[in-house]
Amino acid sequence: MTQDLVYLRQVNLFTVDMQTRISIDKLFAKAGGVLSTAQLKEAGYSYYDIKNLLEDGIIERIRHGWYRHLALSDNEWAEVGAIIAGGVFCLHSAAQLHELSTFVSGSYQIAIHWKKRIRLPSYPPIKLYYWKDEQYELGQVKKEVNGVQVLVYDMEKTVCDFLKARNKLGLEAAKEVANNYVDHPDRDLNKLMRYAQALGISSVARQYFELLV
Repeated sequence: MTQDLVYLRQVNLFTVDMQTRISIDKLFAKAGGVLSTAQLKEAGYSYYDIKNLLEDGIIERIRHGWYRHLALSDNEWAEVGAIIAGGVFCLHSAAQLHELSTFVSGSYQIAIHWKKRIRLPSYPPIKLYYWKDEQYELGQVKKEVNGVQVLVYDMEKTVCDFLKARNKLGLEAAKEVANNYVDHPDRDLNKLMRYAQALGISSVARQYFELLV
């Protein structure tokens, strides 16, 4: 077999044309490298198109109904935020995003509503926290991470979550987060105390911050 025939056969192995490839690259890039089946269908791609993208090694399935672009998905924060619907980065992950801690957890820590059930992908590593109503809903904000908006608890809620879970997370971890928060130029102690009151840890918060401020 000539080299030309080998080349043509290799080309025919790829079912996605160049125009589609460029369009899908742009679509995934805008979403941070991760899209759901519903999002792809909304953009005009059929199940047949998705099958071709999978077969050509352009995308891969990371869990049922979710895909990552193999050449673009280098933002795991965006990936985790996309595949955990309603998930909010919390505790060590939130502290890392707000630069309140130098500790890097071995997994992404995500809070979801306690009534919700999520099937996790094999990768990236994710630890779920099932929180009830106010603890879950309070202090949710969007923060840009590598050009993509993700859902995370604000600094005040993050500090309160550490204080509330101080016996499980460790007193030193809670102290580090509290100390770094006090030194942060955007701190809002009034908001923090409102959160502490709502979460039933106002006395603990007062003890910490009367010493630090």
